[in-house]
Amino acid sequence: MLITFTLAILIALLFGHYFFHAVGLRVESLLLHICLSMGVGLGIVAILHFVITFFTTSQLSVILTEGICCLLLIGFGQFGGNHPSGVSIKSLRFSISGRGIRWTNVLTFVLALISLLILGTFVIVSLQNPHGGWDAWSIWNQRARFLYRSGLGWQLSYAAQNSWSHPDYPFFLPITIVRIWRFMGAETTLVPVFLSLLFFFLTTITIHTSLTLFRGKFWGVVGTLLLIGSPGFILQGTSQYADIPLSFYFLLTWFFLALCTQRETAVPWALVGISTGLSTLVKNEGLLFAPLFFAAFFTFIWLKRSYTPRNMVIALLVGFMAIFAFVIYFKLSLAPQNDLIAENNTTSILQSLGNPSRYALVGRSFLESATNLFNVPLFVFPLLWFLFGIDTQRFKQPVIGIALLTLVFMIIGYFFVYITTPYDLEWHLKTSLSRLFIQLWPSLVFISIMMVPEMKWDDTSSS
Repeated sequence: MLITFTLAILIALLFGHYFFHAVGLRVESLLLHICLSMGVGLGIVAILHFVITFFTTSQLSVILTEGICCLLLIGFGQFGGNHPSGVSIKSLRFSISGRGIRWTNVLTFVLALISLLILGTFVIVSLQNPHGGWDAWSIWNQRARFLYRSGLGWQLSYAAQNSWSHPDYPFFLPITIVRIWRFMGAETTLVPVFLSLLFFFLTTITIHTSLTLFRGKFWGVVGTLLLIGSPGFILQGTSQYADIPLSFYFLLTWFFLALCTQRETAVPWALVGISTGLSTLVKNEGLLFAPLFFAAFFTFIWLKRSYTPRNMVIALLVGFMAIFAFVIYFKLSLAPQNDLIAENNTTSILQSLGNPSRYALVGRSFLESATNLFNVPLFVFPLLWFLFGIDTQRFKQPVIGIALLTLVFMIIGYFFVYITTPYDLEWHLKTSLSRLFIQLWPSLVFISIMMVPEMKWDDTSSS
């Protein structure tokens, strides 16, 4: 079982690695390359396994099919990986004073200690609660068990009669769990525990390595400390929910968009589209994120009166649709109607929109959640900007302008979802609002650090 488990993870990593090789992406940082490859690779094999399950669910067939597809991708990657449109990602070289080095070393030591404590906490919590939080065993892991135990009859698990388990939720997390179970030939709680831990550290390491790439080691460490400084983010890391994986793909969108600023080729734009598409594969909130991202993208272009080459826009849309096509098929052919839509109607929506007390309650809840020390303390960002300032020139970069527009739109979108919810408003806010902020937390950390000016002891120069 251990061998086949390792094989399942290795194949996902190889899919990501050779996909980047095929499109010509080269990453200097090994840790960053592993995170990007694993994240994109898991998305690719999830879609592949979703397609495979229409024809077979046997262990041998699944392993052989994925193995053959992986070999084909390796061959294609070796053939097409040297094209002139490729992109090489190298860290900027930073000269830093002795004071800067000392601060960086001290904070790195603190980060290492906190990371060990978090890892120990994950192990203890997972041993005590191997089935995860409420949504894990009632929605995500239960969906995985339905899919795994049903064999070729797995499509029946998406019947509308199972609305209590939200069968309309996208398939990424359950199908990823099922895929590894099929490789192992056994159903075990260790897999969702592992995936929960994996996405937590993929997100954390991506924050550290990407900010180190763009801003230097000091800000890489500071950004990581800010990320794990949220108790709510750590708690969600042990929950086995889909919120941390979703936050990871949001983060990848901003990373690749930041890369677009430095590399004016179609490749990073296609990767922006792919990561945005993967967010729609993970959770319904991704279906809000994607159109708001594109709205922010075109709004930013219009406000700047700038011209984006047609091939880059096409690459963005093609990358997105390559993933989103499977979400469309899932939503139209398998998933029943979302409960927030099915349980609502035009009359009740208009009544809710015209009720001032709902705005007051939702507004108060948003403010409380955003300033809660044990959730995502958003007040640290104004404090950060007060201490270090804001580089207004960075607002001209697409990653800053588009991200800020998207995140503001997302919060407004979340706000009105609660205003119009057909459920008891207080209950709905209490059970889900904190997780919505956690979905945006890594993005907020990344963008906030990207907005801060260079430290005076840093002199950047391209390698």
